Amino acid sequence: MNASIIPLCNGGLAQCRKRCRKIKAIPHAVECYLGGAGMGAYYYTGVMYLLKCLEERRNIRIASFHGSSSGAVAAVAYLFDIDPDVWTRAYRHIQRAFGQGCYLSHAYVGLLKQYEPRDALERIRGRLHIYATELSFGFPQRCFTTFMSIDDLYQKVVASTSIPFVTIPSLSTTIGGMAFVDGMSIAESTNTPTKGRIRLCMEPPSSYKWFYRFVPHDPCIHHLIQRGWDDAYFIFRTHKLVKNTRLTLPLS
Repeated sequence: MNASIIPLCNGGLAQCRKRCRKIKAIPHAVECYLGGAGMGAYYYTGVMYLLKCLEERRNIRIASFHGSSSGAVAAVAYLFDIDPDVWTRAYRHIQRAFGQGCYLSHAYVGLLKQYEPRDALERIRGRLHIYATELSFGFPQRCFTTFMSIDDLYQKVVASTSIPFVTIPSLSTTIGGMAFVDGMSIAESTNTPTKGRIRLCMEPPSSYKWFYRFVPHDPCIHHLIQRGWDDAYFIFRTHKLVKNTRLTLPLS
């Protein structure tokens, strides 16, 4: 592992908490939309760092997560309360496993199972929306909001991350007799936020999302995490949820 990543994986969140003590925000409910990015989902780790800092201070409250593809995995990880430091280290293992031929969707589910809390279904109830693309006329995007069991949750996560013969060993994932594949982007969704809530739409910019999609190197990981933090922070400042000078995620 590149040395530049080590400080992030060892106490990165603790340093964020210290820096975020200066943040003064108006308490507000936030709806988070996380699109797909492949291995570029390190971007969402930076977002998770900032959300954790602000939510622990009760500056914001995460009302719901809307996730597609790797964004769905990041949403579940956040609701499972997986520490961003732990998530970053674990994601490196997923990256290596994928590089060695492991199917990415299976590696994602394996990670979530490893850190699955006892009250997992309670944590996600009413707060999680997972998107997948149905293999039917027009290829409509479907949203899953009900999860009858933990296995049902994981099956829908797999459906949202299904890229035929790349992330899964088959053409599609079947749910309720219907075939589904990757949910792709939801950042430009036409859904409007609930009145009184802020909509936080996060997705790596298209200018480099495809370039970093599968197996980014350590400098790219560093950049993606920092960019996720910066983009989320900019949106919070735009909505006047934070009122101080720009903070920098400690990635030295």
